[in-house]
Amino acid sequence: MANRIDSIELTQANGTWISLINSASVPGNSTSTLGGQIRSQFNIAGAEAASALFEALYFKDAAGAITRRGRITVKGGTPPADADVVEIGQNGQIFCNGAVFKGQTGISPSLQLFGNTNAGVFVNSYPYNKAGEPYTRRIMRIGASSSASQDIASISVAGGYTCRAGTGGVDNHDNAFNFNWLNSTLIAYIDSSNVGTIQMQSTCDAELKKNKVYVTDKMAALTEVLQWKPATFKYKARGILPESETKLSFIANDLAETSPETVKGEGISPGEDIHDNAVFAKSYILDKDAMIAKLTLALQATNQKLDKLQAEVQALKA
Repeated sequence: MANRIDSIELTQANGTWISLINSASVPGNSTSTLGGQIRSQFNIAGAEAASALFEALYFKDAAGAITRRGRITVKGGTPPADADVVEIGQNGQIFCNGAVFKGQTGISPSLQLFGNTNAGVFVNSYPYNKAGEPYTRRIMRIGASSSASQDIASISVAGGYTCRAGTGGVDNHDNAFNFNWLNSTLIAYIDSSNVGTIQMQSTCDAELKKNKVYVTDKMAALTEVLQWKPATFKYKARGILPESETKLSFIANDLAETSPETVKGEGISPGEDIHDNAVFAKSYILDKDAMIAKLTLALQATNQKLDKLQAEVQALKA
């Protein structure tokens, strides 16, 4: 049954139609009460093709908090399409089919598409065009200077990005990953554990470098390399990382003494807590490019020795 209309008024001064429903008592908690409707409709051959309804909404939640909204309902078509509902609240909230489209932080659901602050992070899917390219789904940060131009800026995620295997994999809600750029090093985190650095392929073009000096002291490099001590070891369990299998490599602390150019980092002092991320961030890292360069110099020095020895042998044979 349609709502009873208590009165319809047309005020000539401002051209306002009023469709009024009067309640004799205050609605109870957990209720949603609608006012009178104002309807606009378009028919084709007598059948409704499109219609839009506007009505006031008086909402009280379970605690008795009152929210006043204006509701617009759009529907129509043959067969009738599902109605889309947009509600605008007094506090700046906008709801689309029940989901918060714009609101303050903390409103449920927490996913928000726009915000009323200059530094909020929001997910949106509204039509957007920049440099001729359409964007319909993205995460963006609206800044004071970018809200008008809708430029995409940096974002912050409080918990991290959910881990999963590939784009079609099942989300692993138990673990999240983050990256941190620190002192020209990209560090990977799983949950709150620093799991190590990400090694990227170095650019090597001469035009990207300056102060280029070729190293020629091959014998010094050979002397250093002869002091290197390959070792087998296991990495200790730390954070979410279990104890590793046996590795064959080097102890960076040894190379820091003999060939400091091949090691990066400050180094962890004996007795420090390796489970502390701040302590772990100081750990030594082997510079593989520097090690290869050092080994190349040592190999060249060895080859020079062989050439000299061969020349001496040939001289003795003669």
